[in-house]
Order: sequence, then structure tokens, then C-alpha cells
Amino acid sequence: MEATSSSSSSSSSSNTTEGGGPAAAAASTVEPPAAGEGSVSVKVAVRVRPLSSGERSQGCRECLHLENSIVDAGGDRRFDYDYVYGSGSAQADIYEQTTVPLLNRVLDGFNATILAYGQTGSGKTFTMGTSFSGSESHGENAGIIPRAVAELFVRRSAMRRRVDVRMSFLEIHHEDIHDLLAAPGSEGSAAAVGQQLAVREGVDGALTVSGLSTHEVSDIAQVEALIQR
Repeated sequence: MEATSSSSSSSSSSNTTEGGGPAAAAASTVEPPAAGEGSVSVKVAVRVRPLSSGERSQGCRECLHLENSIVDAGGDRRFDYDYVYGSGSAQADIYEQTTVPLLNRVLDGFNATILAYGQTGSGKTFTMGTSFSGSESHGENAGIIPRAVAELFVRRSAMRRRVDVRMSFLEIHHEDIHDLLAAPGSEGSAAAVGQQLAVREGVDGALTVSGLSTHEVSDIAQVEALIQR
């Protein structure tokens, strides 16, 4: 999603994606360093999901010990992260601590990215909350995406300058890129068999997805309609 202010030449964006990785779901945030942070622009959060009912019935038990920002897996396997969340962590706390600071910078004209990664079943979809229906988009179970989109439009309505919001939504699967918002029969859509999108590098060094559709949205209802269509 990209927010652009008409009173400034800079643009800002917030993007989400998912990938493969460790058993514990993790979120990586990228932001411009604030005063006093030096050159650090990447922060990493680890969230340990609770055991499923099936795992409990098999006698599985939690094997990670969390100490402030430390994940202790036993022996000399201790890892330090910026944020660590246990199996009882709340969606709201994760959003407030990892995402709100990025949203602040987006509205100041900077780029920001939130990336969730982990193996299948580690809790990426629940944490990110790509669904805009039911309990996953409202209340305590709402994930990062619906919370950020809702707050973005609330803040925009209170701003005195004009801010345009544009949205794209893509999937990367087995190194193939598909536009999830493409109209049927267009490039990147499911109907266009064998027509995947490609990443291109511009003359300024910026990477873009060639042919990716962009949609201007004015409220959360339009975002929901695009995702659910």
C-alpha cells in the first residue's frame, strides 16, 4: 500500500509479504533510523505460537524459554532479538510495538516494510491478518494488516493536506509472481496461464514489479472489497 501526500514530492509505502523459515513466526520491520539509533534500520521480532490441540495430544511441550529480548532454546542456543513475544501475547501489543512506529514514518514520507516469515503453520497469517472478515479483522484477533489499514485512513481524515492511497497485492509462489488484484484475463491473473510478472530494476536502481496493477482506495471498505473479490 502506498500513501502519497500532494504537498510533498516524497512518497511512502507499507508492504506485507510472507515466506518460509523457522518454527516460530517472526516479523521483520524495516524503517529509517530515528535519532540516536545510528545506522540500524532493521528490527526483528519473534513470536512463539501456542501448541495446537493435536500437538498437546501427542505429548508435545514448549521448548523455548523467553527472557526479555532473549530466546533460549537450551544449551548455548540463546538468541537476542529486538522484540520477543510468547504464546500468550496479544495482537494489539504486537501491532502497537512493531507497526505503529512504522506507520508514523510512512505518514512522514518514508518507506516501510513489514515481513512475516516462518514455516507452514507457524502463525504468519494469524499475525499479519490478511482476512478482512469475521473475527480476524475486528476485535482482539485482528492482525497487523487490517489494524494498519484502518488506522491509516483514520489518520488521513485528520490531516489537513491531501493524501492519496494506492494499493497493490501480489503473491510470490515458487519464484513466480502473481497479481492478486488483476482483473480476470489480464496479465498476472489466474486466467492468464503462464504469464507471471517480473521484477525490473529502473535506471535509478529502484526495483519494481513490471505490470503489477495499482488501485486507488479512499476507505477501508474499498480495501476489503479488493481483497475479497
